[in-house]
Amino acid sequence: MKKWIVYFLVLTMIAPVSCKKGEDDPSVTLRTRKNRLTGTWNIESYAFTSTFGDIRSITFDPSLGLTYSAEDSTSYTREFSWDITFDSDGLYASIQKEDFAQDSLNGSDAYALTTNEKGIWEFTGGNSSPSKSKLALFPEEVSSTRTDQGSNIDITITENTTDAFVYDIDRLTNKELWLSYEVKQVNAFEERVEKLELKFSKTD
Repeated sequence: MKKWIVYFLVLTMIAPVSCKKGEDDPSVTLRTRKNRLTGTWNIESYAFTSTFGDIRSITFDPSLGLTYSAEDSTSYTREFSWDITFDSDGLYASIQKEDFAQDSLNGSDAYALTTNEKGIWEFTGGNSSPSKSKLALFPEEVSSTRTDQGSNIDITITENTTDAFVYDIDRLTNKELWLSYEVKQVNAFEERVEKLELKFSKTD
């Protein structure tokens, strides 16, 4: 028994021990936050709500796709997939694919829209939140292709970007990544609130 205690003490001294940063993080892990994030992740859950605009909510079901619910209570669903890869050098690559059904009213055929995004990622936080409790994505190249437009590719490249998407990291384990954000805009007439919660599972 004493040998196991000595072994555990030695292991904790030589291995990096990471404590929880997000509310749902594991209490103690031997893998660093960077090491846990590195890899490819697949979307498992997508929940968007808004108090303004035409679209008031978007939800994801892996067997159905994204379901959009509008202000007028109408809804529609599209097949959807999203993979995002983070490497240990601080780069990320995101691929989103959404299938659009045929629209007989507008005379458009069915097509798939694929959006590729590449950029830089980094942990952030501090002040009122723990260090490394947020994830900032700085997109540098965004390209989109539609299957009904042949080889046409719409590409936007941004150099030395300072604009980032910042997410709260609610949970980060070896296999689970939960991200979220909440934005509030208040003026003299109304309060606008937009929320997004994402859950990914690691595929490698």
